Amino acid sequence: MTDREVVATLAAAGRLLRSAEAVLVDATAHVMDRSDVGVAEKLTTAFGCRSVNELVQRTTRGSKVSASDLIRAARVTRRPVAPSSGEVLPAELPRMRDALGAGAVGVDGVVAVAVALAGCPGGMVGVLAADEELAACSRGEGADAAPPPCADELRQMACVWAMFLDQDGAEPRETRALRKRGITVGPCVDGLHAVRGHVLPEVAVQLRLGFDSVLNPKVEAVPAVGVPVFTTTDVETDEPLPGEADRRTRAQKQHDALAMILAAAARSLPTLGGAAPTLVVSVREEDLASGRGSAHIGGCDEPVSLSVARHVACAGAVQKVVFDAAGRCA
Repeated sequence: MTDREVVATLAAAGRLLRSAEAVLVDATAHVMDRSDVGVAEKLTTAFGCRSVNELVQRTTRGSKVSASDLIRAARVTRRPVAPSSGEVLPAELPRMRDALGAGAVGVDGVVAVAVALAGCPGGMVGVLAADEELAACSRGEGADAAPPPCADELRQMACVWAMFLDQDGAEPRETRALRKRGITVGPCVDGLHAVRGHVLPEVAVQLRLGFDSVLNPKVEAVPAVGVPVFTTTDVETDEPLPGEADRRTRAQKQHDALAMILAAAARSLPTLGGAAPTLVVSVREEDLASGRGSAHIGGCDEPVSLSVARHVACAGAVQKVVFDAAGRCA
C-alpha cells in the first residue's frame, strides 16, 4: 500500500468506527429508557446488573470509562418520551445527535461538547446555538469553512462557547476549583504509594514546566536523592549499561523528574528540627556489605531495596550511627 492508501484506510476505518459508536449510543439510550425508575421491570434487573453502566460494560466488553462516555453521550442525544402525553421530546443537543448519526462525530466529540456546555447559565437558547454551530463545524461546514476537527479541537471550540455563554466569567469555576483542590498520598502497598488529587491550572503548568526542564534531551539528568534513574541497567549495580538507550516510559521519567524537583526544593523549604527536610535511609552495615537484605526510609512502613541506600550514599551526606542489638546507640 502507498502512503495515501494507508491514510485512506485509516480514514475509512474511522468513519466505520463513528457509525458503530452511533449505534452503541442509541442502544445505550434504549437501555437507559427501559431501566428508568418508573419502569415496572428494569432492563438492568432482568439481566442481573446493578446499573446501566454495568450492563453496558458486560455487553460491550468495554471499560467503566468507555461505558460512562456512552451513557453521557446517550443522555444528551436521546429523545425522551413525555410520560403524560407520550410525545417524543427533542434531544438536549439535537444537532450533535444528527452529526453523530451521520458519522461526522464520535462518542469522544459528543462527550467533549456535552461536558463543556454542561451547566452553562446562558439558557437553552445559547446552548442550542452552540450545539448548531459545533455540529456544523464537526461536518466541516462551520463559519470559517475549516476542515472537520478532531475531538480535542471540538472540546476547545465548546469551551470557547461555554466562556461566551457564561457572563459571570471564570470566577465561580475558580471558586469551585479552590474547594476541590488537594493531594493525598496513600499507604505503601507493594512498594508503591498511590498519589491522587486535583491541582490548580497554574500548579499543573508549573509542574509540566519542571518536567520539561529536567527531561530536556540536552540536560544530563542526575538521580535524585534516594531515587535511581532506571534505564537499561546492570542488575547488580543499577547503573546504565554503556551505549544503551534510556528505556523508561514517559510516566517513569516524570516520576524521576519529580523526585529531582523535590530534592532540589527541599533545600529552600522551612527547616524541620533545625535542618532542611532530609530523606533518612537506614540500613544494617552487614547487609550493605553483603548486598543482601533491605533498607528502611523514615516515614515509610515497608522496607526498600539496598539500591536506594546506595543512591542516597552517592547523592547525599552519610552519617554513620551504630546501634546495638537492643536498638540503643552504641
